[in-house]
Amino acid sequence: MDELTRRFLNRYQGGFPVEEQPFARVGAELGVDAATIIDLIKQMNQDQLLSRFGPLYDVASMGGGLTLAALSVPDERFDEVAELVNEMPEVAHNYEREHALNMWFVLATEKTKSIQKTIDRIEQAVNLPVYNFPKLQTFYLGLWLHIDESDRVSTRPVPGPLKQAGMMIDDLDRCIVRLTQAGLPLRSAPYSEIAGGCGCDTQAVLHRVQRMLDSGVIRRIGAIPNHYRLGLRSNGMSVWNVDDDRLSELGARVGRLDFVSHCYERPRHLPTWPYNLFAMVHGPDRDAVNEKVTQIAELLGDDCGEHEVLFSKRILKKTGLRLVLSNQQADEFRARVVRLFSEMGEDAVLPLCELTALDNDFGKANVLAILGNIRDRRALPYLKREWEGTQDPVVKKQAAVAIEKVTAGDKPEKLPPSPDLFLNHAANYYYDDPIWVNNKY
Repeated sequence: MDELTRRFLNRYQGGFPVEEQPFARVGAELGVDAATIIDLIKQMNQDQLLSRFGPLYDVASMGGGLTLAALSVPDERFDEVAELVNEMPEVAHNYEREHALNMWFVLATEKTKSIQKTIDRIEQAVNLPVYNFPKLQTFYLGLWLHIDESDRVSTRPVPGPLKQAGMMIDDLDRCIVRLTQAGLPLRSAPYSEIAGGCGCDTQAVLHRVQRMLDSGVIRRIGAIPNHYRLGLRSNGMSVWNVDDDRLSELGARVGRLDFVSHCYERPRHLPTWPYNLFAMVHGPDRDAVNEKVTQIAELLGDDCGEHEVLFSKRILKKTGLRLVLSNQQADEFRARVVRLFSEMGEDAVLPLCELTALDNDFGKANVLAILGNIRDRRALPYLKREWEGTQDPVVKKQAAVAIEKVTAGDKPEKLPPSPDLFLNHAANYYYDDPIWVNNKY
């Protein structure tokens, strides 16, 4: 890893400026210009060193619902159930773990009452009981990585106190969340671009973002590292059966260990699940994780009856928290725009193809949906390019659906690579076009 990337990651996993030209401020601190910082982040995204770059939202602090849930899935149904669960937009993270409860996922909803409704929908879809583990106490939350000059990765406590005052969000806040929960626009003035999407001025966005930071709705703004890619390839969810009378004291002590990234009290589900303390531990391998778990066991001593470590086997979904925000007016406007462009047919295809270059995944997914509705084969190279290149599962799925519509059933993986499609379509559609001929010759 080069020095600039290391310095940037070590410094800016939080604390990204809330001002009109934030990348210029970051560049000045690191001795480069704003364009270099933007290109650096784009390259890290491309190399999958980051999960995303932008705000990290705390759903509970904005009045929303958040829970950890689990399923016990028969091996022969595992992939089928994973696909059904991952289709739910409320599912943020989903992991396969080594345990009888082998599928663990996080649910996030705008309203707390929607959590149970979502669980009911999942149970109906997969025909299996869902075990719900809402947090009852938070002892620690935060994963901050430090990379040394030998590229060794360790965990550090997140700088600053954990803010959980919370606030009720309004329509402008919702718009900002909607436009940034997948990441900040990588432009020199990202907050101005968000303001344009929300129909307000830049100062209003800066004020709202700062207010969400101060209240804990935004935990921090910056780089969200892909810890697997950076070297922390093993993570164990350690679970402990702790004496209820000592849980608050001992949970706080476990949460203060510098290698624990998440530490919560969650409910037991007897007799299946006797554990009430959850502590997430990361390391380069299992042995490193087990060494840290041993330290927790020594700390808890006789006040812990039993424990297990649920190692992750596969990441099934990891998008970060993407709230499905209720905004009837915005949803109705989006539906009208999609319908209008779809009805324009082939006249809209080429401008829409250009819009597939949008940085905003929400907007890009809508463009792909419209291209699928129009069913014009000129869109195929663009659809295949997005399917190949995106890291966003919603965009990837929408690209696949659009490809199947345009081709009347072909799967994306059966098509040639996008560069070949671009060449074929140039020859098929534009070879005799006067503009193409003039530009070529």
